[in-house]
Amino acid sequence: MLFSGYITTNRSFDREVRDHYELRVTASNKDNSMATGTATVSVTILDDNDESPRFTQRQYVFHVPEDRPTGTTVGHVTAVDRDLAPNNRHSYYVEASTEGGDDSNEEAMWMLGVERRTGRVYTRRPLDRERRQQYRLTLTVRDDDITTLTDTATVVVEVQDENDEDPVFRFPTPSNDSAVVMSQVAVGGRVACLVAVDLDAGENSMLRYSIRTGNEHSLFHIDPATGCISANGSLTPYVMETFRLVVSVEDSGTPSRSSSATLFVVVDDGTQLSAGSDSEPAGLVAQLLQLPMSGTRLVMIVGLLLGLCIIIVAVCVTVCACRLQRRHKLGSDTLKGTSVTRSRHQHSVHTTLITHRKITLKLFYSYCVLLGIMVYGLTIRLLASTPTVAIYSHEASCARPG
Repeated sequence: MLFSGYITTNRSFDREVRDHYELRVTASNKDNSMATGTATVSVTILDDNDESPRFTQRQYVFHVPEDRPTGTTVGHVTAVDRDLAPNNRHSYYVEASTEGGDDSNEEAMWMLGVERRTGRVYTRRPLDRERRQQYRLTLTVRDDDITTLTDTATVVVEVQDENDEDPVFRFPTPSNDSAVVMSQVAVGGRVACLVAVDLDAGENSMLRYSIRTGNEHSLFHIDPATGCISANGSLTPYVMETFRLVVSVEDSGTPSRSSSATLFVVVDDGTQLSAGSDSEPAGLVAQLLQLPMSGTRLVMIVGLLLGLCIIIVAVCVTVCACRLQRRHKLGSDTLKGTSVTRSRHQHSVHTTLITHRKITLKLFYSYCVLLGIMVYGLTIRLLASTPTVAIYSHEASCARPG
C-alpha cells in the first residue's frame, strides 16, 4: 500500500515455478520528498501440497527370462513430485482395471507386483513364455496425503525364452508308430518322415533328427534337418521283415534337450497290399496278425485270445457242473429205499452240499463271464483306436503325418 507500508500481491504465486523474490522499496517524507530511505525486501514462497506425482515415462518396457523364482526383480518405475518434503511423499499401486475390455491387466496383477515405496516391479509367480509371452500392467502413483493427486503409467513385461521344453514327437507316437515300405524302393527313396515340435523359440526350437539304434546294417539314412528317412541300400532281401528303429530329436539350446520314439518299418513286397485291396476284409484275428508286431498290438492279440479262452473254460465248467448235479440227484433217489432215518440224514447233508455247489458254481461262472467280457471289450477298444499303418513308396513325396 502506498501510505500503510503493506506489501500485497496482485497475482497468485507458484512455488514450483519461482520460490523467491527480492524487492527494493523506498520510503520518503510526505512533506519533504528529498528525505528518503531505501530497503531490500526478500519474499520466499512457501510450499503447498498442490502438485501431483508424475511418472518419468508413460510406458516402461522390461525384459525378464521365464521360470525365474517368485520375487525376481523385473525393473523399476520412477515418479517425481515437485512439492517439498513432506508434501512430496507418494506410493505406487497396481491399477485394478482392464484395458480394452479384456482381462489382460487382471491376469498380469496375479503374476506381477510393485513395491509401494520403491517402485520395484517384481514377479509374484514364475512366468512361462510358452503360456504367455507378454504382460501389460497399469500402475498408479498416488500422493500420500491427498489421494486425488495421482498419475498412471503402463508397464510392458516381455518374457524371454529359456530352453525349458522338450521336443515332442508327432510321428511316430505310441498309437501311430509304423510305416510300410516296398521292397523295390530305390536307394534314396522315401521311407518315412519324422515330425516333432518344440514350444520354445529361436535357437531353442531348432531340431535335429537321428537314428539311435536299429540301423546296424545302415539300410536307412535320415536327414538331420527334415527328419525324412530314406533307403540307404537294397531292401529286397528283407521282404516281410520289420525293423525297429529308435529315433531321436534334439534341440539347439544350451544345454540341449531331446526326446526319443520307436518307429517300426515293415518291408513289404506288395502282395499283401494288393490282396487287401482286392479281397474282402479279413477277420479280427487275421487283421491283428497282419499288423506290424509292436508292443501295443501284441498286447491286443494276447488279450483277445485270453478272453476267448476264459469264455470257453467257463462254458465247459458249467456243463460239467450240470452233469454232476444230475448224478447227485440220481444217487439221492437210490438211497431213499434203505432206511428212513438214515435217508433223512443223508438227504439233509446232500441238500446242503448241492446248495453250496450251486452257489460256488454260479459265482465262478459269473466271474469268468465278467472277466471275459472285460478283456474282450478292452481288446476291441484298443483295436478301434489303432490307426491305419502309414504306407510309403519310393514314388511318394515326403508327406508329413499330422
